[in-house]
Order: sequence, then structure tokens, then C-alpha cells
Amino acid sequence: MNSLKELANNKSILCIVKDKILQNKLSDHLKQIFTTVYKSTDGVDGINNYIKHKPNIIILDLLLDKMDAIEVIVNLKELNNNLKIIAIGEDNENYKLLKIIDFNLSEIMLKPISFNKLDFIIKRILMELTPKIVKKPAINQECFNLLKTHIDDKINLINTYKGILLQSDSTIIHCEENMFQLKVSKTQLVAAKNEIEAEKPVILQI
Repeated sequence: MNSLKELANNKSILCIVKDKILQNKLSDHLKQIFTTVYKSTDGVDGINNYIKHKPNIIILDLLLDKMDAIEVIVNLKELNNNLKIIAIGEDNENYKLLKIIDFNLSEIMLKPISFNKLDFIIKRILMELTPKIVKKPAINQECFNLLKTHIDDKINLINTYKGILLQSDSTIIHCEENMFQLKVSKTQLVAAKNEIEAEKPVILQI
């Protein structure tokens, strides 16, 4: 539970559930994970609560008053198409409809709710919401310092494009921290972009 609680740090969740007994059970469980748990018992209040508080995740019962659950989902997705929604319900028409039509939901769960499964789903969603830390590649300082002495000099840029070796003159026009700015031909620019997308190295020769 601790790792889940750490992932939920500064995150909030909204439960839109008509059944007060289920609402209270869910809320009590979710308060062990989230600092803030919002509650609504009908679709209209649920939408208003989302607009007011902007929770990161919504748990939505497919049996609601004042507004049909499918309509609530459509309205919420119009407000934020990337909103993480976990739909819960019985095997009824709404449940079957959600299984057929892609509403971009995070999960559709059948009642009765398994809290172990719910925790697993919430953890997956929280991991999706957590920014990934990208480590900067290690720099060969000796090579870097050598390149710094060649500002405005022409260098030989070698890369490939769709298996074809390309080699042409380029110019180092700027150096800042661990980054070089090169002036290259349009062909080399396309080739370099192709290699970066394929995670292949671009080789510079002086």
C-alpha cells in the first residue's frame, strides 16, 4: 500500500456512486491511498465536482440518477479526453455498450468490486500519470572539449537514411553546456531525424 500511496501523493480521486453503502466503502478504502477523495451520488453533481476540483481519476458507477452514466462519460470526455475513468457496474446494457464502443476508459469493472483489483488498476493509472525521468546520456568530456575548439569549422557528418550512408560537410555554429548546434543540409537533417527516432547514433568526424 505504501508504494501506491507514494504514487498517489498530491493526486485526488472522485467517486460518482449512487449506492451510499458502496460509496462509503470505496471512500474509506481510497482515503488510505489518496489525500483527497471527492464524492458525488448523481451524474450532474459528479460533472460539477469534476469541473470544480479537477481530480486526476474518477470512479463512475454505471447506475446513476439525474443523468445517464454514458452521458456523464461523454460530458467528462468532452471536458478532458485524457481523463482517467474507471467505470463500475453490473452486466447490464450500459456495461455491454461500454465493452463495444471505445470511450477511452481506463478500465471497466464488474460488481462486486475487488479492492485488490481496484488497487492494481489505480496503481497502473498513477504510473501513467507520473512523469518519466529521462537520464541524460554520459558525455565524453575529452571529445566534447575537442569539438569546442572547432566552432565555425567544417566537420564531416556521417549518418544513414533508410540504409543509405550519407556523408557531407557541416558546421558547428554554437556550443552550450553539453549541446552543439550544427548547420547541416536538408538531406542530413532528414537523415538525422530518422536516426534519432530509431535511437541510432549520429557520428561526427573532424
